[in-house]
This record gives sequence, C-alpha cells and structure tokens, in this order.
Amino acid sequence: LNTIAEAIEEEFPHVVVDTLAYQHTRTPPAVIKPRHNVCIRLCSIECCFAHPFETCDQERGVTLPDGTRSSFIKDLRQWGECHDRLYIWDYTTDFAQYLNPFPNLRTLQDNARYFAAHSVKGVFEQGNYTGGRSGEFGELRAYMLTKALWNPDEAMDTDAFMEAYYGAGAPFVQKYLDYIHEKVKDLHFNLVIS
Repeated sequence: LNTIAEAIEEEFPHVVVDTLAYQHTRTPPAVIKPRHNVCIRLCSIECCFAHPFETCDQERGVTLPDGTRSSFIKDLRQWGECHDRLYIWDYTTDFAQYLNPFPNLRTLQDNARYFAAHSVKGVFEQGNYTGGRSGEFGELRAYMLTKALWNPDEAMDTDAFMEAYYGAGAPFVQKYLDYIHEKVKDLHFNLVIS
C-alpha cells in the first residue's frame, strides 16, 4: 500500500489509499509504518457486540498465523500510536438473520466514545438495511448510532424516538429491549457475527 500511495501521490495529491485491517491483518506491522496518504480501516467483525469492546475484548481475540492472539482494543491502540489516519468499520447487526434479536443497543455509545478517545478519525457503522426493508430495530439502531457518532459524550435519550416511532406501544417495546439486553448481560453471553 505504501508503494501504491507513494506512486500516485504526485499526480493525485488529495487521494488517500484505504485498506481494511481484518483478523490476521488487523495487528499493526512491527517495522513498516503507513504513509500519510494511507488510511487504515480497522474492522471489528470478530468482536463480541453484546458488551462494550473495551470490557469484553479479551475473550474474543483473533489467533494470528504465528499462533499468538490479537485483540481489537490492543490493535486499535497500537494503530493509533503509529498512524494518524485510523478509521473503523464496525458491524451492528446479525448478517445471517436480519430479524433475529441482536441486543447490542447498550454498547453503541460506549464503543463510539472509546473510538473518539483513541485516535479514530472516522467510523463506518454497517447496519442492517438490505433489500428495501430494515432488519431488527434498524431505525432505532440508526437513530442511536447517529446520536452516538455526532456526540459520544452526550446522554443517550431515546424516549422521543420511541414515542414518535412506536406510539402507544413504546413502553412495551422498551420493556422487550430491556429484557433481551439484561438476558445477554446476565448470562455473560458473547454476541458474535463471524
């Protein structure tokens, strides 16, 4: 990537070469540093989504080709130390079954807050919109992600959305959401998509 980025820089000085850092390529290299016109897009696909990355990450490390383990948070910190153009590709849905419960709503703001505090310049939140219809609580999730990314430190208040979108059913929807999120928390369940 550095070779390509260097080769195009003179002709295209405002172009950035973007790459995905997945699983075995997620750990930063020990010696080579990305050029200023290279963007590293760290991907969270193998993480647990039921709990904030910062508190759950150690259980869901990635086994590297050399047999060592890598964690998303450790990799995020290391990339932030060696490069100032760090982006995140985050996942927020169950791609196998869009309508299945995916109780990650309580983690969205914590993760956005962590990204903002650790050298991340941009975040792409891949949601559950496909084929003209949204998946499980897609509209609510999109609302919460928008608020969290706009200002991760602002209190997350979904009452107005719930009332406007679900009307008289809002208290029942909230009760269901509380139930599934508490179940995942109480059972210490890891919610994964890979």
